[in-house]
Amino acid sequence: MDLKGLSGGQYRPLSEEQVKTIHEASLSILEKTGFTYESGLDDTLTMLEKAGVTVDRDQSRIFFPRNLVIEQAAIAPEQVIMYSRDGKNDLDLTKHRVHLGTGGAAIKILDLETGEARSTTLQDLYQVTRLVDQLNNISTEQHPLSGKAVYPDRYSKRGL
Repeated sequence: MDLKGLSGGQYRPLSEEQVKTIHEASLSILEKTGFTYESGLDDTLTMLEKAGVTVDRDQSRIFFPRNLVIEQAAIAPEQVIMYSRDGKNDLDLTKHRVHLGTGGAAIKILDLETGEARSTTLQDLYQVTRLVDQLNNISTEQHPLSGKAVYPDRYSKRGL
């Protein structure tokens, strides 16, 4: 797999109008519904408030004004690179580049022996990493225990 990502952008299951509808709905949700947060983020909440975000500390909810979201999206960088440890295997997350990765922050995993969902363990991380290291179409892996991104061996040379 090309580390710069497969060429994407050809598959367009939604019309431009449908994309606009989803975009408007997302802006509305961020502005009117907001989302909850957990305790311990005081510095982050203060930073967000200074930027113009409304923080309801009693309800533990954050609301992003539509105009702030649009302004910040307009100044976001055109190119984002997920840098590798060796500098040779960086992932280019530029528009129309496609990468596949595992989901992180999974608090439960399906136990293949019992068929039951259970909390993840260090052994699960080891087994998932071994699998991902052999799958050339997976660009990145996220720890099911921590949600932190790691690269398969062919990218990071971490040697698990």
